[in-house]
Amino acid sequence: MRSKTMLVLLLAAYLIQQAACASSGTSVVTISNSSIHLTVGRYSGTVMIINCSVALQNGTSGRTVLISPNQKDLLAEGITVNASPISFSDAPPFQCRIIIAANPSAKPGNYSIQFATIGADPSINNATVNVFVSPSQSTTTQQIPAGTASGPQQIGQQPDYVTQLFVTIAAIIVIIALYVTIMNRRKRNFDAFQIEQS
Repeated sequence: MRSKTMLVLLLAAYLIQQAACASSGTSVVTISNSSIHLTVGRYSGTVMIINCSVALQNGTSGRTVLISPNQKDLLAEGITVNASPISFSDAPPFQCRIIIAANPSAKPGNYSIQFATIGADPSINNATVNVFVSPSQSTTTQQIPAGTASGPQQIGQQPDYVTQLFVTIAAIIVIIALYVTIMNRRKRNFDAFQIEQS
């Protein structure tokens, strides 16, 4: 009976210790770019990569995860957000890479993306990235905003490729037709010359 009581006490102490470790401190989230500009077209969008740092504010460092609380709402609007740690450590301090993409379905306008940490060291603040989405000026070029960590990269299929391919094929057909016509004319001239000589 005594051994069972000791086992229960030890188990309770372990659970209390684990609960204490689960919230052992707080952290601060810092974003490298608080404002970015993305462009979208009918068949194309853009993607940008920005950096984020999570620092320990106080307490003991433990397993902490960076999240975007409004990620699902943004996905419904055509904005994709993905955050992943750069280092192998998941305890503050650590660095993260955030990928923000505007899909062709995203409507032009202003979007606000929130970032926070949960886990052993929840953040005392929500870092915000303001995203301005505008229509692309053309279907083949994308505007690159100045002062960004990584300029927007084009994603999606371009409709001009189909037109360029059609024009190229048509030009090749015309060249082949001209070549065949010239060769046939030369052959007829040569045959006529042979008849006159005979």
